[in-house]
This record gives sequence, C-alpha cells and structure tokens, in this order.
Amino acid sequence: GAIQLDGLMHEKRIDLIVRTHAPLPADMEQDIMVLFGETCTGLDLAGQVFFQAVPAFPVSPLDEIASAPVRVEA
Repeated sequence: GAIQLDGLMHEKRIDLIVRTHAPLPADMEQDIMVLFGETCTGLDLAGQVFFQAVPAFPVSPLDEIASAPVRVEA
C-alpha cells in the first residue's frame, strides 16, 4: 500500500515518520529501524524513526500537483 515518509533534520539529527494506511508488520518495522540506525551511524547523525498508521495522510503532494493549473508557455 501507500507509504508516506516525512522527515525533520536539524544540524546532526534526523527524525523520520513512516506513515501508512494500515500498520506495518512488526518485522518490517524492525528492518526499517535497523536500516535507519545503521544509516545514521554511518553518517554520524542521531535520530529516531516513528511509525503511524493513519486513514489519510496529512499532506498529499501528488494531489496538490494534480489539482494545480497547468501553464504552457511558447
């Protein structure tokens, strides 16, 4: 299903929210946490990863793009 990744980075810290419409399996969350932790370590960053199952994503960039007027200039 759909996955939305939202991140916040400040100096040497990065926090990541993984949003889905249905909860991810526990082993998948664990794999993501391990990869995130290894990446942070390799880049000398601190951070946390959070998981949220939500019925609708709070921001839908693709919907915003699709509804924007199209301009063509020649």
